[in-house]
Amino acid sequence: MASDIRSRLNADYVKDCNKFRKRDVIQVYVEGFLDKSFWYFFLQPYEQAHKCEFRISILRDRDRTLCGKDSVLAYKKEKDLGRNLWLCVDSDYDELIKNYGAYSDLIKRSKYIITTWWYSIENLKCAPLLLRDDVIKASLPDKFGVDFTAIMGEISKLYKGIFFLLLEMKEKHDDRFQIDEFSACLSKISFKNGELDKESVQSAINVWTQNHADWFEQYKTEAGKWKKKLEKMGFGEDEYYQLYNGHGLYEHIAVPMVEHYAKKLRSAQLNTIANGADSKERKEQLVNEYNNKTKMVQGTIPLKERVKQLITDNIPLMDCSAAQKIKSQIEAALA
Repeated sequence: MASDIRSRLNADYVKDCNKFRKRDVIQVYVEGFLDKSFWYFFLQPYEQAHKCEFRISILRDRDRTLCGKDSVLAYKKEKDLGRNLWLCVDSDYDELIKNYGAYSDLIKRSKYIITTWWYSIENLKCAPLLLRDDVIKASLPDKFGVDFTAIMGEISKLYKGIFFLLLEMKEKHDDRFQIDEFSACLSKISFKNGELDKESVQSAINVWTQNHADWFEQYKTEAGKWKKKLEKMGFGEDEYYQLYNGHGLYEHIAVPMVEHYAKKLRSAQLNTIANGADSKERKEQLVNEYNNKTKMVQGTIPLKERVKQLITDNIPLMDCSAAQKIKSQIEAALA
């Protein structure tokens, strides 16, 4: 019986095919369609210097599309990887927690598996400076001086006890505390009058802590360990948000924060427009112009949906620690 041709789709196969090409092709598989543009943003700058061409694809098995980290890692074995075939995936906690998942050792071992370093792609798109710019795009204010880096730092400090508990229980494979539950804790984050409502957030954290006092008692000696480990990896206590589950960070911190400040600034801008117009017709014209420039056509696009699109379209900052780590991984794989 003839062997399945898919078993030959490995680094050596791509290398052999390159003999008939003008450029050295490097086949890259990613977790999903939206990931393709993210990884191309990092990979494309290396094409000219290394005389190569990155082909970034989604894995397919006959008529099925294989999306997700586990699917990618399960379908392409370590022996398939090499200079001409890479995998680019979210980090999750594979590099932080020993034996976190079935592929943790493989991820740490293979230089042809490139990771986001921060938890996921969403974390890079939710960097504070990018979120600040999203507020400006959604509202076009005359000025905006709120320090989003400081706000995200405050959130990291407020939640560090619960976050350390999550990491410890994950390391111990104690499934009572799931990542989704930690993300649910983040849903208590709120903003009021242009500020993080720290009192409300702290109150919610206190209630959750009291309700899970037995977990904290069981693992109370481990918090210092995680603080030291994270510091060694380059994460200060005001940067733990970089390691939160990406969807939770996006849904419960980034979107509400951008929406809160954009709404406040939009209201101020619209008031200025209303007060400056000399007629009803002129006011309507100026309001329509403002909505069009902020891509908020009145009555058709809710602010929250506009905010989500802005964050989704964010291009990562190339000087953040995750971007630096990604670039160093790419350079190692190309060496």
